[in-house]
Amino acid sequence: MLESDLKCPKCGYGFRYKWIPGVSFTAIKLGKYRYMRCPNCKRFALFNIMGGITDKRIVKHLILSAIVVSTVLIIFGIIILMMIFNL
Repeated sequence: MLESDLKCPKCGYGFRYKWIPGVSFTAIKLGKYRYMRCPNCKRFALFNIMGGITDKRIVKHLILSAIVVSTVLIIFGIIILMMIFNL
């Protein structure tokens, strides 16, 4: 689990957001941004969750994880299509 220090662009409230890469139950994922509700003003805003992470190793790990997951999903999709069309 990772933590990012975020600041609401609407009310300026600063808070710590705990998140798991690739998983979101409370926000809409948009790359390194998440559209989510501020815990203080309760309004929705776009937050850069990667902005608070300074360790470059973590960022590289996240990028490599995204590449691996994408590749696995593509291979899985090809296998499903081959099973459907009996190739």
